[in-house]
Amino acid sequence: MLGCCFDIVDMIRHLFVTALIAVVLFIGVVAVVDYYDLSWGWLPGYTPSEPTVEGFVPPAPGTAGPYIEWEHTWEYQEVKFPHTKHNVKLHLSIPKPLYQFYNAMERTPTEDYSIYVTQPGDDAFIETLGVELRGIASEKGFSTTETANFVTSFVQSLAYLLEDEEYPKYPLETLVDKGGDCEDSSILVASILRSLRYDVVLVNFPASGNNAGHMGVGVVGDFTGVYYPYEGKRYFYLETTNEGWKAGSIDDDYKDLEVTIYELVATSVLKLAEYKWVIDGDTLFLETTVKNWGPADADDACVRARLEGGAWQESAPFDLDAGYQMKDVPVEFPEYSQEQEKLDVQICHAGVVVDEYELDLSEDS
Repeated sequence: MLGCCFDIVDMIRHLFVTALIAVVLFIGVVAVVDYYDLSWGWLPGYTPSEPTVEGFVPPAPGTAGPYIEWEHTWEYQEVKFPHTKHNVKLHLSIPKPLYQFYNAMERTPTEDYSIYVTQPGDDAFIETLGVELRGIASEKGFSTTETANFVTSFVQSLAYLLEDEEYPKYPLETLVDKGGDCEDSSILVASILRSLRYDVVLVNFPASGNNAGHMGVGVVGDFTGVYYPYEGKRYFYLETTNEGWKAGSIDDDYKDLEVTIYELVATSVLKLAEYKWVIDGDTLFLETTVKNWGPADADDACVRARLEGGAWQESAPFDLDAGYQMKDVPVEFPEYSQEQEKLDVQICHAGVVVDEYELDLSEDS
């Protein structure tokens, strides 16, 4: 009878030890998966997440106070003879919540800085600023062309501020800082002239050789000098950083360089923001997050992807409003091979590729 009791105790002890080992092994597996950031999708039966839409840019707060009281004085010399000089003083009440909104906004990953002009949240304030400047010009009897030069002189008189790295500013940021670099001043000039119904574009001089790159504005009107033909119109160059330069004047360093013209039309800017891939047996699942950074909605967008040596696969089409992101957009590859280490990914809008990346599958997703 005593031996039987020992057998039962040994059996219970054995079962306990076996269970304990199983628990330890399970915890170890979980720890390894978490440590190496592996996905449980390596286990059979992976189900992709359902795509979801959420906003990442809150609505602009409008022009309510409190306000930043702002004053600036500068001198303007007329283009027409006898080149009369005017001392000008401007007072602004800049909505602090609106400035803080733009100052906190994440910068858009694009070289097309027109979105800093066409972002609509500051339109009401910029229009008020434009009306104020046009009122001063009207009091002095300036023509339409003289007014364009006068508005530009206001921005030219602000300080040129160097940046450690490229960081384009929204118009209110440049005003509050009382300065910026060539991109910032060009964005501000273009914003004001656009609010006054001038036909304007941004003129970008890409960096090349010893040229670090530059930006100015192009304006249609009865001007003379250097212009850039675009879409059947002549856009006369406006230098926005050097004081006293009038429409059609340009530095010799930029005179013969090729330029890129950016129209001031609200557009969508679709970018791949996040991605992950999961392998379940012979199937690779790609899930992406796409953001629309632009001020316009995007219809008929999709994600395309291709394993090296394979065919393109597409996600279901989707629409994405301005300031929103589509999370977990799935693309499936049912015949994946471990020899396929590269994955090309494209973001398409209305059948046009607007962003693309190459992913290395040999790295952790």
